[in-house]
Amino acid sequence: PDLLSPVRAADPVDTWLSHEWIERAAYDGRNLLTQGFLPGLTCIYMFLQGATVLGPGLVAPSFAWLQSVHVAWCLVAALGIGALASRLVTPAAAPVAAAAFLFAPFVLLQPLVPAPYVFGPLFTAGLALLVLAVHRRRSASALAALGALAGVAATSHPPLVPAAGLACAAALLSILRAPRLPVACYAIPLLALFAAALPALPDLETLRAMGDEFTRARGQWAGLEGVLLGQRDPYTVPALWEAGRVSRLDIALGALLSPFAIPRTSLRAFGDVLFEPVGAGLAALGIALALRAMRRDATARALLLVLALGILPAFASSYDRPSHTRLFVAQVPLAILAGLGFEALRRALVPHVAPRTAAATIAMAIALGGTLLFDVVNPRILAS
Repeated sequence: PDLLSPVRAADPVDTWLSHEWIERAAYDGRNLLTQGFLPGLTCIYMFLQGATVLGPGLVAPSFAWLQSVHVAWCLVAALGIGALASRLVTPAAAPVAAAAFLFAPFVLLQPLVPAPYVFGPLFTAGLALLVLAVHRRRSASALAALGALAGVAATSHPPLVPAAGLACAAALLSILRAPRLPVACYAIPLLALFAAALPALPDLETLRAMGDEFTRARGQWAGLEGVLLGQRDPYTVPALWEAGRVSRLDIALGALLSPFAIPRTSLRAFGDVLFEPVGAGLAALGIALALRAMRRDATARALLLVLALGILPAFASSYDRPSHTRLFVAQVPLAILAGLGFEALRRALVPHVAPRTAAATIAMAIALGGTLLFDVVNPRILAS
């Protein structure tokens, strides 16, 4: 009980393995580029957690250290999402999109757990900004950076593979248009991509192990929750990992509903919604607008495609319900679509109000609503 009591209040299952992993990586001298703790996953993301300054004679890895690092990267990701909304929608949509991301219950969870979920939206926003720079400015440096970032992202976590592939494909289609770039501008990004990804590419045996680890729904969620709450014998956990049963469409439908409704559970500390109500409502409106405009608007098609690719990884699960932690890529297009929904409402309902004033008001409502919802639903309930 003394060991579990502080952990229960902060998402107490496998997210805490991340703390053990960075401690082990700091002291066992492993190669972060090629070695990891799960099949097919490397520890390359630990460089963003400050792994180069952690270890013997340096900074001791601690939960407080990870909290500070993750909060900082959450703010950087919010800035990136705001920049994307400003370029793809309007400048007034930027603070709304950034607030929708930053005050989502899933993101507010970051200071409570050591798991590196923030790097999903961070990499996704970075890839999108680089693609925009390539497309609009024909930037050779952005193209080279895109190759390196895509390689790092694709080998950091499987849900990032579709996003990285889409970013590379979009950049390739863009640079093939006239005016053509010099040959070196094609070779350098390709070399950067291979240099980043090649050390961590899985072999066939690893791919089979990844499929067994990440895609075969088997864990019985209700039973595992009972163990956590002291209602079941902990020695039943191995059996419970094989006890889950699902119908054919259960996980897929649950994943599609996840942006707007997630079952409350003690196994995860972001129950009820992925986004808070205002942001989720604006995102739903943004999705409707994008669907309406997708035939004539390339930006709408791109947002919907990234959203679909962001939700797709949750179709595969290790439990008998969707793995919502695999939805972190979807947070980026959802936040931008929330900005799109805001802009449409502003123009339709309050066109006489200054855009900055309207954006600040909605961003504040999102911040207050998200904070209140997270505080009431999560820390108070889990702590008790």
